[in-house]
Amino acid sequence: MLTFASAVALAALGIAGAPADTTPRARPLAGDFTGEVLPAGPVYRLPSVHVVADRSVELARIAQEERASAAGSRDCVSVPATSSADKELA
Repeated sequence: MLTFASAVALAALGIAGAPADTTPRARPLAGDFTGEVLPAGPVYRLPSVHVVADRSVELARIAQEERASAAGSRDCVSVPATSSADKELA
């Protein structure tokens, strides 16, 4: 029993006495550079992402968004656009 307690105490002292690593680590790249560069920037191939969703929940969410956007478009008033070149300034 005494041996176990002394081993735990020594382990705790060893952990507490270890200096903390404060150097920032570089984050690993998530994608592979394809070698192609577009005007918007370099192109990377990203790893695949697996998504799991409940179809009934997603269909309900889509229907709710469509109802909200339809209700929002009814509240808007359409105003014909006129150019400032058509108006005379006094």
